Amino acid sequence: MLVAVIIIASLLVAGCINIITPSPTPSVPTPIHTSTHNPVLESAANEWMSVQPLGWVHYGKKETWNGGNSVTILFIERAADNYSATPLASNTTLMVFATSKDAAKYIDSIDKSNYLWSDRPFDKNDSTIPTAIRALGVPSAYQNWYYIEGYGTHNEKGGDIYQVDNIVEVVSNWALS
Repeated sequence: MLVAVIIIASLLVAGCINIITPSPTPSVPTPIHTSTHNPVLESAANEWMSVQPLGWVHYGKKETWNGGNSVTILFIERAADNYSATPLASNTTLMVFATSKDAAKYIDSIDKSNYLWSDRPFDKNDSTIPTAIRALGVPSAYQNWYYIEGYGTHNEKGGDIYQVDNIVEVVSNWALS
């Protein structure tokens, strides 16, 4: 036994044997932690809390800050021209990451098995992205994933995931039946 230990130790020293240790699983990036609200997210949250999108009525709005660089807006919406339609709940979270790469890693960590990739390019007039974010200009990193189930039924649900440079927007909608 002692001879085997000496032989293995000699081979290790000589570099003939490499001990392979598993590399740690890369951690999922989190939004930058700050004590003050990010001004772009502050503006986006204010927009969503005060603006009624054309054709929709929003009510029951709630804004929750998750640190300075993440905000969640929850509201109920209904088509303005069809009050008999099932109202939808909407939960939108905006997050700012240190880099575009961190934002992309975060999106990669989300289970997107129900989502479809959108090859639609960034549109500065897309009202699903807050004005404050669109005003930053054409992003160098942009992606959009979406899903929708049961469209036009009482069980409708859907969502979007956007990356605009180092900002991620995650949206979930579901029918309130």
